[in-house]
Amino acid sequence: MNDLANSTMTTNPPKRIDFNTPELQRKRRIRALKDRLTRWYVLVGGLAVLGAITLIFFFLAYVVAPLFQGASLTSKDAITPAWMQDAGKPLMISLEEQNQVAMRVSDKGQALFFDIDSGVELKRVDLPIPAGASVTSIGDDQPGHPLVAVGLSNGQAMVFRHTYKVSYPDGKKTISPAIEYPYGESPITLNEAGGALEHVSLNANDSTLMLVGSTGSQLNVLSLTSEENMMTGEITSEQKRIDLPQMTEPVKNIFVDPRQQWLYVINGRAQADVFSLRDKSLNGRYKLLENGEAEITASTQLVGGISLILGDSKGGLAQWFMARDPDGEQRLKQIRTFQMGTTPIVEITAEERRKGFVALDASGKLGVFHSTAHRTLLVDQVVEGQGLFGLSPRANRVIVEAGGKLQPLLLDNPHPEVSWSALWSKVWYENYDEPKYVWQSTAAPS
Repeated sequence: MNDLANSTMTTNPPKRIDFNTPELQRKRRIRALKDRLTRWYVLVGGLAVLGAITLIFFFLAYVVAPLFQGASLTSKDAITPAWMQDAGKPLMISLEEQNQVAMRVSDKGQALFFDIDSGVELKRVDLPIPAGASVTSIGDDQPGHPLVAVGLSNGQAMVFRHTYKVSYPDGKKTISPAIEYPYGESPITLNEAGGALEHVSLNANDSTLMLVGSTGSQLNVLSLTSEENMMTGEITSEQKRIDLPQMTEPVKNIFVDPRQQWLYVINGRAQADVFSLRDKSLNGRYKLLENGEAEITASTQLVGGISLILGDSKGGLAQWFMARDPDGEQRLKQIRTFQMGTTPIVEITAEERRKGFVALDASGKLGVFHSTAHRTLLVDQVVEGQGLFGLSPRANRVIVEAGGKLQPLLLDNPHPEVSWSALWSKVWYENYDEPKYVWQSTAAPS
């Protein structure tokens, strides 16, 4: 023990590690290479992610941007068909679904069908108008319903439907237009005093035809109801006159609500009288324009028949429909306005499947609008001077008759319902009492 304690303890210094051996140098080179590769991998991956996000952004912009673009018109060569010389004054132009056949109704009491592209006459039908009577007015059912009424000079009205049968003889598509008389070929008497019908309107549902005509400020309303006996199949018809409070101002246009609840009568300079057909009473008289120098010059119903579109002598347009006041009463209210130009609006036609409409003014400018989106999609000069036009059910073809010529137009308007206000602001939809933050996919009847 003592020897161990007294012995001198010796320690060897630790051996130093050589970091410059060939093996370690090789490892450092490999590690450095891996670091560089990882750095480039991360850099390229990050740039690729940023590039992919950028490309996705541009792709989405490429897809979404057309939603906010307006409409475009392509004008084709004007047509001067031979039948135009003795066809009479046009009262109505209508196009069928396939954009191949159009119908023109004139003051001569004829319905003339012609080819849309060439203008060639296909068929001419003389309406069974009584001897000594002439056509004085025309009116049709809400957009998408092919029922038409013509008012006569003897106080009667003729109701007909235009149809288009598609067949394939020898493998070739053929459209055969025809005129049908669902309520008989005999005219229906509206004005028993025999006064000429200056305006006429109608609405038909499964069992009831509501037919309205006016002479001056006098209204004549007739309800025709048909019922079928389920046991015997016998059909019974009933005519009933609806007496409404009379007006003092001359009538400009008449519209029947598709539920046959309201009757809208545009009269005077700029006034609308709304009657309840159920209560046979006056709901109210509404002032349509604040400008005392302007007047209502054109009007129509939007698809579904709930809204009215009114055009004035200053180039303005407005949408109106019935909505509840805070007191719970239904009132006619102005919902939104549009400005097409400064010349009078002479015709307005609604689309059959969307809440859009097309207007023509006295200078020959055509405007394309969408009510719910509150968009003016196009205003373009199409003819010189005042004319009459027809819009196809798909809203992609227009024919304007002006100056003895037919002007065919191709309309491209794929997304009229999209707008910043419709996406981010309150929207006042039909059947709502006020604007709300609601997105409603507007179907035809809504």
